[in-house]
Amino acid sequence: MAELTFLKIAKRNKGLYVALAGLLIAAIVINFATGVNFFKLSNLLNVTRSFCILGMASIGQAIDIPVIGAGYSYLRDGRNKLPGDDPAEKSFIYWAEKNIKENNVDLVGIARQAIADPLLPKKILNGDLKSVNWCTLCMDCGMLLGEQQEVGCSVYDRYYKELAKKIKAED
Repeated sequence: MAELTFLKIAKRNKGLYVALAGLLIAAIVINFATGVNFFKLSNLLNVTRSFCILGMASIGQAIDIPVIGAGYSYLRDGRNKLPGDDPAEKSFIYWAEKNIKENNVDLVGIARQAIADPLLPKKILNGDLKSVNWCTLCMDCGMLLGEQQEVGCSVYDRYYKELAKKIKAED
């Protein structure tokens, strides 16, 4: 399905950002379908994430269907490898607000981040960012999904940590 969506968008818009967004979608599909941690296998993906997050304006303004911004979990609290010195301007909150305010996206997807901290929206609304359990991108949740297990965060929940450890030991 992700492949078909990418092809549909690519036919209308032959831009670099669309191609990079398609690569990111393909990487996510490969990761969840196979359990292969594509995110650690390719440095290209860091470049892809940067273009997808920073280049949302091109995508959001180039197509006439709702756009859900993805990849925000990578941004966390700004401690990431995106270019720039100010963590506040590289953070989940900064880019989510910026892309929504500038009508570059209609929604902000928080898939893995919601697994790491299901209370994220409440914490954001209450201004309680210091207590957020930021996703570390360990990808154990993706591995659990690929193994058709219950999905949860192995970093912040002991149950899922033990489950992920057990499955890794069986491989």
